[in-house]
Amino acid sequence: MKKVLFVSEGNTCRCVMSQYILMDKIKRMGGAGITVDSCGLRVNDGDRISRNAYRTLKAHKVKCKRRKSKQLKADMIDLNTIVITMTNAEKNFLSNLSRVYCMSEFPSGIEIEDVYGKDLAAYNKCYNILNFILDEVLEMLIKEKL
Repeated sequence: MKKVLFVSEGNTCRCVMSQYILMDKIKRMGGAGITVDSCGLRVNDGDRISRNAYRTLKAHKVKCKRRKSKQLKADMIDLNTIVITMTNAEKNFLSNLSRVYCMSEFPSGIEIEDVYGKDLAAYNKCYNILNFILDEVLEMLIKEKL
């Protein structure tokens, strides 16, 4: 079974949205032997998915929970884990790991800017970009190109 682990700074916006969007896509396909999770590089204790991330996902009918942010830990990654970061800076921070990709490495070539603290319009734009890129990610996962 493949595991996809999305990583961002605080695990409150972009990577949580990525997690739930990809989970939704996999569920609509009937499952694909892929598990999905997300975590952050610098998580503040007690943080949760941001209100605007949650509202945006709900507006797009993506099931999600108001879960607590998770700190990246070594035991989250094994040989079946594919790590996907939102920016090249986050990827560089994880340079000691194998199978780490940045969103900009997929065909669309877009880094995902941090939207923390921004308005719903910024979150909706982020959602649309993630939704597009995650179609590419899922296709590559299914075709065993990742």
